[in-house]
Amino acid sequence: VEACEAYGGLDWLAPEIAVLTSLDPDHLDHHGTEEALREAFLSFVDRTTGTVVWSADDPVARARIPGRGALRAQRPFSAGGAPAAIRAETIAVSPDGARFTLRDGEHATPVRLR
Repeated sequence: VEACEAYGGLDWLAPEIAVLTSLDPDHLDHHGTEEALREAFLSFVDRTTGTVVWSADDPVARARIPGRGALRAQRPFSAGGAPAAIRAETIAVSPDGARFTLRDGEHATPVRLR
């Protein structure tokens, strides 16, 4: 499910796998402060029962997520220059779509999206 942090949308979810693409300050009309929004995301991470995949390109995620839920696997990913377990490299975008190499450790997989 794609979930939104607006209006308590994450509060009832306890997924096995969570993928967080960013912790951008959004929906502050509901959360009030950036810190309250970040705490909502971190509570969501804490309720995840399995793997947490998060963006190493997001400075807030990089600073706040590592170390949460020490018994669960954490898989940082990056589409930029941040060091991460999973990376998108050689990204090229054209009118035909996007191409990149998905690298997970020593494994590299070419990906093409229309």
